[in-house]
Amino acid sequence: MLNLLQDDLSTNHPELDIHIIGINEEGFSSANGQITSEVDIADPGPDGTEGTADDVVSTRDVPWLQDVDEDENQLSDVWEESWQVAYRDVIVLDGANEWFGVFNLTDNSLADPANYQILRQMLIDAAAAR
Repeated sequence: MLNLLQDDLSTNHPELDIHIIGINEEGFSSANGQITSEVDIADPGPDGTEGTADDVVSTRDVPWLQDVDEDENQLSDVWEESWQVAYRDVIVLDGANEWFGVFNLTDNSLADPANYQILRQMLIDAAAAR
C-alpha cells in the first residue's frame, strides 16, 4: 500500500517532493529479500494457477534501508536509539527533515480507506510545513 501511496503523492502533488523510505530494524535483515520483492496482489492470475508471474499486479519500489548497530550495544541505532520506533511505525518528517508525527500501520491499516487518507494528508501537511 505504501507503493500506491507514493505513486498517488508523486502524481497528484509532485511539487511537494514527498519520498517514502523503509528502514528495517537491525537483526531482521534476513527478511529484506521478501520485503523488497514483487507483491502478489491478485491470486490466481489469468493463467488460473496461483503463484505464477502473471499473479503479480504491483511491485514494491519504495527504497529500503537496513538499520545497523554501529556502536555494538545490541540496539538498533535508528529504530531504538534515535527514534524509539514501534513495529510498523511510519515516521513522518517535515520539509526540513524534522520529526512531524508518527502513524502506526498495525493500528491503522492502509487497507481502510479512511486510514489511507489520514496518512496521505499527514504527509501532505508535513511536506507543506517547510
